[in-house]
Amino acid sequence: MHVGLFLTKMCLCPQLFLQREQAAIAAEAETDDFINDVPKPKLDQSGEWQESGGEIQWVASENNNASAISEKEKAKKEEENEEIDLTKALQHAGKHMEDSIVASYTALLLGCLCQGSPMNVTTVRESLPEGDFSIMTEMLKKFLNFMNLTCDVGTAGQKSISRVIDYLEHC
Repeated sequence: MHVGLFLTKMCLCPQLFLQREQAAIAAEAETDDFINDVPKPKLDQSGEWQESGGEIQWVASENNNASAISEKEKAKKEEENEEIDLTKALQHAGKHMEDSIVASYTALLLGCLCQGSPMNVTTVRESLPEGDFSIMTEMLKKFLNFMNLTCDVGTAGQKSISRVIDYLEHC
């Protein structure tokens, strides 16, 4: 491959990483906002507390029978809304996961290309904010933690990611 073409493509990888890393941060914030905006369950209004003779007791409302049917309908509707909310939350989480994985693999690729090549280190560093690899190492650390949770600890892939993290931290 022609060296100029390689360098051009090499410069695009950090841009891809930064784009997906920012998208992952945005998706995570949207998911957090969505989760935090979950409506609180309504208070039980089927009766009220009343005090009589020095005792406090729950007294059911007189129109309880008529409202029991509407309460069942409300409960069913609330359950349907909860399912819709869960689906939306999962979609947001899926987008976050996709962006995080693409950013992580891009950072891993860039880290591998930098090993043993001062020219590649310079090219990548010039494309990163403040010329700092920490944004890539943080993404790789999150990815490694995810892999540790989902895979057997100590696989060759995890060791390779750890080596790339160590290399980038000392670059």
